[in-house]
Amino acid sequence: MAPPLSTLSPSTMAVSHFPLSKPLYPKPTSSTSSPSLQCHSSISEQLRPLSLSLLKDTPAHDEPANSKPTWVNPTKPKPNVISLVRHRKAKPTSNGNPQSISLNPTLLQTLISIPDSDKYLFFSTLTEAFSFPPSDDDILFLLNSLYRHPKKSILLLEWLKESSFVMETIFYNLVLKSLRNARQWDQIDRLAHEMLDHGPQPDNITFSTVISAAHKCRRFEKAIEWFDVMYSAGVIPDEVTFSSILKVYAILGKKEEALILYERGRAAGWKPDHVAFSVLGKLFGDAGDQDGMLYMRDEMKRLNIVPNVVVYNTLINGFGRAGRPNIAKELFEEMCQLGVNPDERTLTAILKIYGKYKRTRDAMDICARMKESRWPMDQILYNTILTMCADLGMDSEAEKIFEEMKQSHKWLPDKWTYSVMIKLYCRTSKSERAWQLLFEEMPQRGLQPDVTCYTSLIDCLGKEGRVDDVVAAFESAMETVPSQIDDQLCCCLLSTMAHCKDEMQMKAILACIEKASPMLHRLICMLWNESVEFDEIKESFRKLLSKAPIYVRRPYCNCLIDMCTFRPGFPLHRPRELFHLGNIYGLYQGLQTRRLSEWSVDLRRLSIGAARAALDDWLESVAEAVEEREGLPPQFRVFTGYGLDRFKSVLPSYLERYLSDTGAPFHKSEEMTGSFVAEKADLLQWLQSQGILSVGVSEIL
Repeated sequence: MAPPLSTLSPSTMAVSHFPLSKPLYPKPTSSTSSPSLQCHSSISEQLRPLSLSLLKDTPAHDEPANSKPTWVNPTKPKPNVISLVRHRKAKPTSNGNPQSISLNPTLLQTLISIPDSDKYLFFSTLTEAFSFPPSDDDILFLLNSLYRHPKKSILLLEWLKESSFVMETIFYNLVLKSLRNARQWDQIDRLAHEMLDHGPQPDNITFSTVISAAHKCRRFEKAIEWFDVMYSAGVIPDEVTFSSILKVYAILGKKEEALILYERGRAAGWKPDHVAFSVLGKLFGDAGDQDGMLYMRDEMKRLNIVPNVVVYNTLINGFGRAGRPNIAKELFEEMCQLGVNPDERTLTAILKIYGKYKRTRDAMDICARMKESRWPMDQILYNTILTMCADLGMDSEAEKIFEEMKQSHKWLPDKWTYSVMIKLYCRTSKSERAWQLLFEEMPQRGLQPDVTCYTSLIDCLGKEGRVDDVVAAFESAMETVPSQIDDQLCCCLLSTMAHCKDEMQMKAILACIEKASPMLHRLICMLWNESVEFDEIKESFRKLLSKAPIYVRRPYCNCLIDMCTFRPGFPLHRPRELFHLGNIYGLYQGLQTRRLSEWSVDLRRLSIGAARAALDDWLESVAEAVEEREGLPPQFRVFTGYGLDRFKSVLPSYLERYLSDTGAPFHKSEEMTGSFVAEKADLLQWLQSQGILSVGVSEIL
């Protein structure tokens, strides 16, 4: 619990700290405050916001060192940063006749039917309805009735002002709420400033409405600005307003400001509610701040507050993003033990975490408990379970869930469901089943596939060498989702070119590539032409990569190398040139490792052609090291990885044949699966026999 406000020293008043043995954030040591703690969107850009400086008794730590300290009277009570009592709605004073009249039942309908632009008719209708000044109850009734008609509410307010009616704060508050519902921020800002300049005096509800309206209209900086104005006007926020502004700080990622405000509220005796803790949890979670989330959980325990399902969801999501699945599991078990029933979002979050970190046993336990306890389900949760099963390799369980959804009358498969299943079938080489889902079942259910479905199918068909089906699937994609054709699909088309059996098939795939990406088609034609110089290819390759997403750049290079390696007609030096370009643009960093015990090259995430080019490049680097008389390790290793399914086992099998055909002295490693190892002497002799090494091996050994 935070210390009492009276015990805070001047240094702690300047910057707030957590009451922990190890603070989450270090004290500022320099004379210049960090940018995140400086004034943000305040009324005066040169002053620190009142919300952060209200309790400051001494000059800020960024003032000159020779400034004299200000004496503070210890007997004078410090101003509060928060009101611990919820502000009640003020009752208006009596205007005119204190007796409320019975309104004409048709008056409200008449007012609503009047065009918003006809101010004269609106005013005359009100004047005729009230032969004497209306009572406050009549005005409140009209304002509440016109809640969904903000322009009419403003007209009513103008009529009251022109009628010399004594204006009350509650009238403005009702109009502001109507404008908030309609998200008309400019009108809200105008009315609020009008109250500040001409009255009536705004109260806590006024500022709370304006701040929540700014939040609703996504004018977050304006919300902070009005929170500062609130203190300037001498109005202390209550708990609801305080929680609202904390949420705005969290959305803007202003962690330091939110924590300072939170600590000062705690020092004033504020007991945060679940909303405040949920906001802080999301703030820490989005920042990946594990210490902050742990502190928040301990703070709730100190205050004897049992987290609700929203707080638990926030913490579980946060620890999942921070890479702490064990803590996320502890929180899930804790909420179940405390009797807080998980909802659909809780189950979705924990299953996503288990799927991401391959925790199959925990995931299956959750699924079993879901059926036993009859926890709530929704479409997103069903799809999450399906995706988790696919990611964990539980193909049979995924198919059972898919069939359950198809038989269900409530949670029918949607586009996401079919996309997951198509990926699963393509990963397991069941292209016929994936084809059936894409071109038969989805149209029957009225579902339009997205580009990821086509990409998965084209990739699978290309690896199986079914070029004609690749072309048919691509033409369907061009008809269905032409605007979604992206670089990933182009990579799959490039990969298919390596499996073409003849020139006719290559031309068919090239025609598809030309439709999908003219820039890529131009680069392929340049690679085919032996007369094109390296610099021209480099410039075209750079333009292609600059427009492609980062996660597609290495696959692009891999596929281009494969095409030039395995298809006849391309110059023999093109694969090494492309691999060299990939190194220039940082696509193949970290492949080679040199230790005293061994040198190695990691080919596990490369395509076959790129792995072959990387292996040749590594062997040449070994030869260069020998010629430069560098110290060599006793052995050399090539990592190829291993896989149980058909596609993942292709690279190890190919490299094993390639090493055997070239006579390279690499053999399978017994102590490290998925790698080949060679002794120093054997490798140097082989390099000399291949003409790669010009130095005599006897001189080195």
